[in-house]
Order: sequence, then C-alpha cells, then structure tokens
Amino acid sequence: MKNLPIGTQSFEVLRSQDLLYVDKTELIFQLITTGRIYFLSRPRRFGKSMLISTLDALFNGHKELFEGLYIDDKWDWSNSNPFIRIDWTAIKHDTPEEIERSLSVRLKIKARENEITLFSEYVPDCFRELITELHRKTGEKVVVLIDEYDAPILDVMSKSPAALKAIQESLQSFYKILKATDEHLQFVFLTGVSKFAKLSIFSALNSLDDITMDESYAAICGYTQEELEYYFSERIDAMVTKDGDTRENLPDHIRQKYYHPLFLSWMNVLGFKAQGEVLTGQGRIDAVLEQTDTVVVCELKYHSKTKTATLLLHVIKQIHDKNYPQISIRRFPTVGTGSRSFRQGVPTWGQTPGRESINALMDILGLLREISRQRQKDRPARAWHSPERKSDAGWTF
Repeated sequence: MKNLPIGTQSFEVLRSQDLLYVDKTELIFQLITTGRIYFLSRPRRFGKSMLISTLDALFNGHKELFEGLYIDDKWDWSNSNPFIRIDWTAIKHDTPEEIERSLSVRLKIKARENEITLFSEYVPDCFRELITELHRKTGEKVVVLIDEYDAPILDVMSKSPAALKAIQESLQSFYKILKATDEHLQFVFLTGVSKFAKLSIFSALNSLDDITMDESYAAICGYTQEELEYYFSERIDAMVTKDGDTRENLPDHIRQKYYHPLFLSWMNVLGFKAQGEVLTGQGRIDAVLEQTDTVVVCELKYHSKTKTATLLLHVIKQIHDKNYPQISIRRFPTVGTGSRSFRQGVPTWGQTPGRESINALMDILGLLREISRQRQKDRPARAWHSPERKSDAGWTF
C-alpha cells in the first residue's frame, strides 16, 4: 500500500518517493494539445499547485517522473520548453512596492539561470524582456505557469479601497505583458480561487480559455468516485475490515458523514450562524441556521436508491411531525435537501466542481434568497423541488 502524499505539492517529490498519485495526465495531455492559454479556478487545497508542478515537470522533459502514466508514451520527450513559473503565495505582495521588489528578484534569478542579462528597470518590462530573450536564446517558445494569480487581491481586500486599487493596477501592468508577448508563448496556464472580471488579464487575453466550468476538465483536480474506488481500493478494504462494514455500504456511510459538515461550512460562509446535530425536546435537527430575525431548520437526507422527490417529502414530513417550528418565536422557515447520487447535489461540492456541483449550490442559494424574500410575509406551508435539475432542494414556509 503506497503512502499518501499528504502536504506534498511537488510532483517530483511525489513520484521520486513513490507516493500514491492519481493519474491526471490524460486530461493534461488533452489540455496541452487542444489549446494554449488557460485559466482554472478551484478552492484552496484542491490540487492546483500539484497540477502546476506536474506541468512544470512535463515541459522540463523529466520523462522518468512520468513512467507508467498515461502520457508516458504520448509526449515528445526530445523537446523541452523554457518556462517561467510564478507562485504568488511565495511572493510578498502586501503593497505594489513589495510586488515590484519580489518579482524583480525572481525574474532576475530566472534570467541568470539561463545566462540572460535583463536591462529593464520596471517589472513588467523585465517580464517582457525575459520572455522574448528566452525564446530568442533557446529557439523554443516559452511556457508561463502562474499559480494563485489572485492571491495579492484576496489578501488585500479587507484593507482600504485605495490599497486594493493600487494592487489591481500593479497586477494589470504585469499581466498585460502576456498579450504583448503572445508570439513568444507556447503555453500559458493560470490558477486561482476567484475570477476577477475587472482584472485586465481576462479582457486583454482574448484567447484565454476559462476551463473552470468545462465538464471536460471537471476532474483535472480533486478525485472522482471512480478514482477513489480504483486508486484507494486497498484503503477502502482496510476501512471495511476495521468498521465491520461492507464495501457496498461504505461509500454511502462516508458521504453521509461528509454531507453535513460541508453544508454547514457553506452556510457559515453565506452569513448564517450554522449549528449541526442540534438536540431538542422534539428530536435531533441536522442543522439550524440563524440570522437576526430568522431561524432556518434543515434536515439533510442522502440515499443512493431513493428518488429525490421521495426524500424531500420525507424531510418535510419529519420537520412538521416533530413540530420543530415551536422551538423559536421568530419566523421559522424549514428546509430540506435530498440527493441520491454522489455525482449530484451537495456532496459533490468537495469532489468535482463541475456543472452538477454548481447546480447544487445554485439551488441552495435560490432557496435562501426565497427565504429572505418571504420571511416578512405570511405564506402557507409548501414543499418545492426542481426535477429538471441534477440536484434538488426543498423547503416550506
């Protein structure tokens, strides 16, 4: 049984130490051979840095690291491209001045490694000069890999608007160089947590392909159900033996444990005071979401074989049978959600953020907007779900 690469962000370390690797190189090969300039947004701790590291090793021609992987016999290992890799989490970026100093040092180090002298004074000009000189010197176009492109913006958003604007302007000047040097670029890949539409990179790079919501690349980071069952098969068997469970039932039990905390995390982000497993005289409530003038009672159900509509009716009936609304004198909307596939609904949020996951989130957000609109009105009790969706939510008022 291979060791897990916990905390490892280096593809070279992972492969050289024979740690467990879920082969993503088929999607990487598809990515490189069908386009040039990409953007991918994923949450933190979702494998973006490992993806960047894998691309780094690939374009550097480290064939030995890809032995036995999908791309091993499909990549042209006789060529390697010069590359520039920028990880914004490793660069000081609290002010434009820090960005200028830190980036300047890193660009000059990269230039020295390739026996290039940079004569430009400002960072954007140094970036342009480095790209063009790498192409001229090697005869090969340049690969640019940028990890966490939005880190400087996210880290300064809580500060003054003036500080945020200064950082944005600094980054705009830097990212515009990618368009100006397009003829020298072989491949560009940027990752981030968010997509800031006003940042010039998305308006300047007309050919940039945002694959965040592209189902073809939904599994390029994170693990799919099939990958979990294949690559972690030995560990699943060990869990079955330890817990006295069956391999057939174990995935459902894991999902149920995962579903609730993930739901609570999202609700906290959305501004609710979210509590799970709340004990009352009437029974245990899966989740209670509180705001100043509203309490939302949630019952969350998952079952792999029961139809979603049936789950929803069961949820609503349970809430009313136990008379949960009597717990509080405030207006008391009640919420139920149901899903019957691991690839559908809320459980997918932490797994593969494709369109199914976004549909699930949109349903929950729509549900909460409706609660907000109706909480000051008298509404008859009703249940709702959206059968045309791949994910479903239900609520009553």
